[in-house]
Amino acid sequence: MKSLILPLTMLLGVGVVQAQTDTQPAQQDPVVEASPAEPMTADQQETEMSGNETPDGVEQSEQQQAPPTAKEKQEDSVFAYDDFGYGLGFGILYSGLGANVNVTKANDMKYASLGCLGHSSEGGLACGVGVGWIRTDLFDVDPFYADKHGVGIYVGAVGSEKSREPSRRFPDYDNEIVWGLAGSYHYFLNGIKNPGTNLGASFVIGNGNDDIEFGLLLQVGYQF
Repeated sequence: MKSLILPLTMLLGVGVVQAQTDTQPAQQDPVVEASPAEPMTADQQETEMSGNETPDGVEQSEQQQAPPTAKEKQEDSVFAYDDFGYGLGFGILYSGLGANVNVTKANDMKYASLGCLGHSSEGGLACGVGVGWIRTDLFDVDPFYADKHGVGIYVGAVGSEKSREPSRRFPDYDNEIVWGLAGSYHYFLNGIKNPGTNLGASFVIGNGNDDIEFGLLLQVGYQF
């Protein structure tokens, strides 16, 4: 009898322990609530933005502050090296038979010329100088011809005359330059900016020894 009571007591004890274990609520991990983020101050925002600059931004800033190169300075100057030129020929662009030096932009030429406008065995050469300005954007023409038709003004030597009429008593005389103004038309076969042949004509007015003189002077030359 005692041998049966002991095993029954052990079985009842195990069952009670198991029932208590099943009835205990399962433990849950504690939940941590996140607190709201505090707003950033203006100084903190500027610090963060300055710290997040990319290398590209730094490079762009350095490029903007970089000093201009010699070529850029040359292009920004009033007269660049490539704008200078010279020419040879006959006409108002060369003060007669002579040459010029010029500064030429896309539609604009300013020049100084030296040439001779008269010669004789007794009076010798009559040579002078002049300055002028030509524009090629004054005509409403096809773009292909826009830089070829030019209109100009000129001040300087426009002709020659004898210093006095020769006589038996004074057989010798000198050729003298007539100074005056001219309005001119020019056609540049390759454009005013490019080397090439040019043709033209000028209406001149000069102050002669006796009175005002008028004339027409043709032109043919080559600009280098």
